[in-house]
Amino acid sequence: MSGDEAETAAQARAVERTTGGDLKTAQIAGALLNHKDDKKGHHDLFHWWWDKNVGINFTYPDTSNTWFGFMVKSKKGAKSFNHMEQNFWNALHYKATLTELVALALYSQSFSHPYMHSICAEASHKTNMLDLGPLHHKFHDFILYVISQPLLVLNSTDYTTATADGQPWQSEETINKIQELAPTLPNLKALFLAGLQGTEETWSHFISEFAPGGLIDEATQEEHDLAWLAPTNDVNEGALGSFCLMMQRQPQLSLLGYNSQRMYFHNETAEFMQKFFVELEDHLFLHKAAQEAMGEDKKRKAAIIQFQEQKNAEQQE
Repeated sequence: MSGDEAETAAQARAVERTTGGDLKTAQIAGALLNHKDDKKGHHDLFHWWWDKNVGINFTYPDTSNTWFGFMVKSKKGAKSFNHMEQNFWNALHYKATLTELVALALYSQSFSHPYMHSICAEASHKTNMLDLGPLHHKFHDFILYVISQPLLVLNSTDYTTATADGQPWQSEETINKIQELAPTLPNLKALFLAGLQGTEETWSHFISEFAPGGLIDEATQEEHDLAWLAPTNDVNEGALGSFCLMMQRQPQLSLLGYNSQRMYFHNETAEFMQKFFVELEDHLFLHKAAQEAMGEDKKRKAAIIQFQEQKNAEQQE
């Protein structure tokens, strides 16, 4: 694109989605070495699109399927890297990207893991998120401290001063490897410091909710208790994980069917049916209601597919 040409929407999206460096390398590594398909389950949009356009309720074979394994083996007959594997290999041998990865690893050991350990410990004790202002200010203060003295973390293996909580490293082997690589990475200090400064800006915005004189700070303990918030999202993630596992076992199960099963076992529905469903007409009525609800589920899927197709068409313009 020449300098006098206006950037199109498609070009703007392409630039926005083009990634590289440490984050892209980490994404590729996750896809290659620790793919999360076993957690994500199947891709609903593909199944619904296939059902709508081909007319067959089709489930793609899983990675344990013999036919799928045969396909993978055949594709690797050339005994060479595929595109993703080659990119991953190149990234690990490119000093700039390696420097970024080391900076990320150092940040995770000194800050990310200590924070997650602390916040999960509070969650296990049923602590109210609204009462964790001091904890978050403590971590923000640590960031400011390291910004003023970055060598405290860069040149140290002493976890008592180089981690935000003063607890042992999550991975001492990682720290030893960082210390081994650091002398060969001349830009590590500048990159690590720039990352910390960006992190500090985000944390300043985040802890503003706990600022002295703010709503949370001025609220009474009784008001905190009335507005109780969990420190983590584990409950919702646990429900999502259960859904994904169920969809692996029953890939054709609809969302409505899954919700109905959950309600049956967790909402005392089973006891209610055993007590009040005494006539055949009761069960026939329930079957009719379920069939009518299935129609609504199909409408929901069709609406999602229609929206996706419309979005794809707009992006191609």
